[in-house]
Amino acid sequence: MATTKSSSKATGNSAVKAAMKLFDKLMAEKKPMVGEGFREAVERSMTGAGADAVNRRMATAYLSKPFKEIAEKISKDRGTAIAFASAAVCIKSSAEKYKTIADLMGSAEVRIHMALCQREDMQEILAEAAK
Repeated sequence: MATTKSSSKATGNSAVKAAMKLFDKLMAEKKPMVGEGFREAVERSMTGAGADAVNRRMATAYLSKPFKEIAEKISKDRGTAIAFASAAVCIKSSAEKYKTIADLMGSAEVRIHMALCQREDMQEILAEAAK
């Protein structure tokens, strides 16, 4: 589908208006995006002996073995099967938390770019930061 210069310009103007609306909304926020203690709770859970860190290591340990090796152990022993089923539940829960953190990191990146939009030298700053 061909686009005309006028439709591209209209789309560009629409995008600028949407960005300006978002910027105004962000500037009007009264509270931070995440609450007090959130950062510390994430660090406790996802590092060291935190539950999500343990689950991440459990997942990568499982994946470091050939499928057949673990599948045979699971098929032969009920206790092993239950232990791996429990591991799968924990891994799923932690994976969802990691996805949430990844989404929050994406929000942080967008918010930083929105704040940078105020600067005339934004492009130069971004180029320097990329070095």
